[in-house]
This record gives sequence, structure tokens and C-alpha cells, in this order.
Amino acid sequence: MANARDKGAHEDETGDDGPPIAQAIAAAGASGVVIIPHASKGYRLATGSFSGGDYPSQNWSWPDHTAVYPAPGIMVLGNNRFQGVAAGDPETCTARLTNPYTQTCLTATDYKIVMDPASIWAGKHTTNVGMTIGCLPNHRNPNAANLTDSGYLRNWIACTYAEVDTGQDGQSHVSGAGFGSDISTEFLNGTLSVGSSHGIFREINVNVYGAVRDGGITRSDFILSSCGPFAQGTYSGVMSCQESVLSGRSPWGGTTEFSNAIEIGATPFHAAKAPASQINGHGETVYERQGNGGFAIYPRWTNGVLVYGAVNNFVAQGSVEGEGGFSFQARKAGGGVQFSVDKAAGNVVSTGSITAGSYLRAQGALRIDGALGALWEIGTNTGRAQGHLSQAAGSDLYIARRDDEGAVVGTPLSIAISDGAVRIESALRLPRYTVAKLPTCNAEYQGVLVYVSDAHEGRYNSPPVGGGAHALPVFCDGTAWTMH
Repeated sequence: MANARDKGAHEDETGDDGPPIAQAIAAAGASGVVIIPHASKGYRLATGSFSGGDYPSQNWSWPDHTAVYPAPGIMVLGNNRFQGVAAGDPETCTARLTNPYTQTCLTATDYKIVMDPASIWAGKHTTNVGMTIGCLPNHRNPNAANLTDSGYLRNWIACTYAEVDTGQDGQSHVSGAGFGSDISTEFLNGTLSVGSSHGIFREINVNVYGAVRDGGITRSDFILSSCGPFAQGTYSGVMSCQESVLSGRSPWGGTTEFSNAIEIGATPFHAAKAPASQINGHGETVYERQGNGGFAIYPRWTNGVLVYGAVNNFVAQGSVEGEGGFSFQARKAGGGVQFSVDKAAGNVVSTGSITAGSYLRAQGALRIDGALGALWEIGTNTGRAQGHLSQAAGSDLYIARRDDEGAVVGTPLSIAISDGAVRIESALRLPRYTVAKLPTCNAEYQGVLVYVSDAHEGRYNSPPVGGGAHALPVFCDGTAWTMH
């Protein structure tokens, strides 16, 4: 352990505390603990090198280069301000990981831990971890006050716990008007910088070695938004949150509302060259040429969320019966809603017109056990009508037009299939032509049955003659139209 004050660091904005702080880092020895006491004016680092931990080349390996200077372990920064060229400039993101107080654009104020697990020999099937926090297995607490409603002893623990409050803001706008300011609080900000080697931002392992006998539910991630009355102080007993109409209530009190509980996004970056065509061709990345040269690269997730190996891949459940909102919602590129699945009845709600072949496509067999409604919309003189496919008694296919309130408009079409024949249970209306307007009867129209509205009386299977007042069916045999 080394103290920077013992090496000559002092509170002087005009002096140079770089050398004594560098000496303290070097003198920390095996403990790797450097203490920089708080100074009201902070410290100025005009000279000194704080770049320990760099390896000679990408081929460096342990134990061939054991003389590489490792980065310091723990730095107690004392909530100090560091200035000077040797300290780096977080405003221009030019600082380094091993700098006494910052990493690129992030400024550490109190504690800084720099670890080098790659410099330790890694054995077979082992993984070097910079820091490990191990908690002994949980067990029941014999305190009688910890009895649950069912009479069992319980003991709730958390292996690690961190807390931050967003605080209160009573500031006004710089003009003196308005109230509040843009103050952002992040509970955890993690960064994985990927170079030529791949990386995983976070790995979560939930190992189940046996049956969970206490009837609990094991979760890898549990996201809960909740609040309740203040337990003490001026606002004791007052609900301190805005309850969400959409989310219902949590077991711990009123539930606050999320805009996005989990949001996945990718930040574009600049590159001198365009991505390879084979990468862009699969949809993982898109790019655009910039006017000042180079390309703006917009990376996309190959899979935003990938689920495999689960009994149920995705389950969305409401909190209360008849709850509003949607279990699933798809949005267009412009942000508008494409379609939704409502929570109350599980109906698929589309906000746009659905055209044949664009929204429902089956490569193999398509089985429908229940009703399939609102497949298309058509315009009528009396207002909007919706086409529906559904089931009805005695029908294999039942098609009806419905109005906005769901009432059937006109006569539905009912089709039954038996013994390889199609039986139409409803009236069938043939297309109408005049004799002069009949299309040429050829192989394309062979087997077509229509009717003409201006036929003279004629015999069965004779050619139709126009100019009359009779409506008669006519049939194309592939060569000529004949009356039937």
C-alpha cells in the first residue's frame, strides 16, 4: 500500500503531482493499493507515465514475458479532480484504462480497480476471473420472527447488492424559466470493446443440480418495477409512485410504468470502406456513403432475441382479467404499428390493409382449428366491410362480409367438401356478360361457366345470339361458347 501524499503529492494547482503519484503507483508493490487523499483543489498531473499494462505485441504470452509491468490493482481516488496533460482529457475521450482516474470518456471519482487476469497462467479447462465474489449457500434462519404465513422458517439473502437513487432536481432553466434539468442516472453502465477477437458482454449460468423442493421458481433474470408507501419520514404511508394502468400491481405495491423494460439497439459507426457484400447481403449490416468520404455503418442484430431449448419459447401473460394493451406488437420501419396481438382476447389486430400472399404464407400444410378473422378489408358504398374466414356447422370453408361492429353483411358463402366433390351451400352468382363482350373461348377459358344478359331464346348446347332480353348461362368447351 502506498500513499501519494507520502511521495510528495500536494494540493497545488500550479505544481506537478504527476511524478509523486507515479512513484506511489510503483511503490504499491504486491498489494497494488494506492491511496490518493482528498484535496479541495485536486491534483495536477503535468508529467508522468501511467500506461502500465501494455503488452509488447499481440503474440505476448505468459510466462514468456513475465517482466511486463502489470496495471495497478486498487486506487482510492479520494473524490479528487485530476487535471493536466498526463491525466488525459475525458472531454475528448483521450484518457487510458490505466490512467489514475479515468477510462476514455468516463471519470472515476472514488475507487478504481484495474485487473489483469490474462497475465496469470490459465490451467486446462479453467477461466481466469479478475474478481470473484463468493457467498456460502443459503440456509434457514431460526429466528421465530421469520416465520412465513404457512409456518415455515424463511431466510432471504442477496449475494451482492448495489443501490443508487436518481435524486431530486430543483434547478431552473438557464434562462430562469421552467423547472428541472436534464440529469441522467444509470445504475449500471457496462462496455465491451470488441477488437479483432470476439467477446461476450454477459454470460449468465443458472445451474440446477436437483429438484427445487421448496416450491420456488428459479429465474435467470427477474425484472420487477415496483414501489410502495414510504415506511418512515415526512411522507410515511403515502404512495410514492405512479401506478401503471397497463402493468397492474406487483406483490410489493403499486407498479410503476416502463417505457421499454428491455431495449435492443445498435449505434452506427464510421468506416473508410464499405462492408463486404457477403456480409451486407445477409442483412446483418447496412451502410450508406457519406458526402465527406467513407461510409456510415449501421450494424444490425442477426437475432435480436434468440430462444432455443426451452419448452415454451415465449410466454406473455397479463396481470388481471380483461387487461388492456398487447402481448405482442410489430412496428414498421417508420415506427407505425403493423399488427398487434391484444391481451384481452388474443385477437390479431392489423392497422393496414392485408393483400393476398403478403401476410399469410404457408410453405407446407396450413391447419386452422379456430376462427381466422379480419383477413382483408374492402371498400363498399355503405362503408367498410371486412372479409372473414371462419368455421360454421356443416361447412369446411365459411366466408362472410362483416361491418365494423362485426355483423354479417349480405349472404355468407358456405362450402362443404365430401367424397372429393365441392358442395356450395349458398347461392352462386355467375359473372355477367353480353354476347358481344364474351372473351374468346379457347384453352385458357375451357370449363368456364358464365351467363349472358342479352340472349335470344335458343336451344340447349347451341351458340348464344345477342340482342335479346334473356339471361342464360353459357359454357366454354375450349372451342366455342354454348348455351346451357
